[in-house]
Amino acid sequence: MRVFYLFLLNIFIANGQEIVLQGTLILNNHSLENIHIINLSNKKTAISDANGKFIIEAKEDDLLVFSSIHIDYWRQSVNENDIKNKTITIKLTAKIEKLYAILGRTQNH
Repeated sequence: MRVFYLFLLNIFIANGQEIVLQGTLILNNHSLENIHIINLSNKKTAISDANGKFIIEAKEDDLLVFSSIHIDYWRQSVNENDIKNKTITIKLTAKIEKLYAILGRTQNH
């Protein structure tokens, strides 16, 4: 019975515990450098490198915000799989791509 209680205690301690999450950003044909990442839950921040890599402390259900002058604002929750793998991959959209899409639709109508 004592082992069972220790097992439960371990689950409660592990659940909700922050880890160092290694992230990768994907942004077709645009710079991946200097994209700001903010964990709104714990107020930790990170900035991506030239390869779109970053590290940030997070736990399951934390909300990450991605922003830069050249990308669309993006928010994403950290899920159980991200925590288990200790990695997260985020696909971003460049603002210019969105502008071209809008202009392209306007020209066709």
